[in-house]
Amino acid sequence: MNDQKMQITLSKEVMEALREAADKKGVSPNILVRQFLYERFNRSDAEVKTYTFTLKDWREFEGYAEERKLGNVENLALYAMSCYMNKNALTAAQKQRIEERYRKTDPIESGAFPLKAEGV
Repeated sequence: MNDQKMQITLSKEVMEALREAADKKGVSPNILVRQFLYERFNRSDAEVKTYTFTLKDWREFEGYAEERKLGNVENLALYAMSCYMNKNALTAAQKQRIEERYRKTDPIESGAFPLKAEGV
């Protein structure tokens, strides 16, 4: 792999905000920037959705995530969902129904909002 380094300059305010956001996620600012870039360039906005839910035993979940080196509860939830979905995989027919359902409702896929990204 031919990784390349990039140096950027951030204002104090932006760097402080970046540190706060990284702390909330349980990662370093460098990792947070890499995550952001990876997600931004590898996913369309239509593929990302945010869910909010209430955890009554949040301390236990937070502690578990820290002990298992997953960083935070959000990462633990993503890991747990991945494991569950891998263990209990959908059939080809179920996957097809899901694809058809979202193709009809997605404004880009349905053609209601044509989007062509060239050179990205």
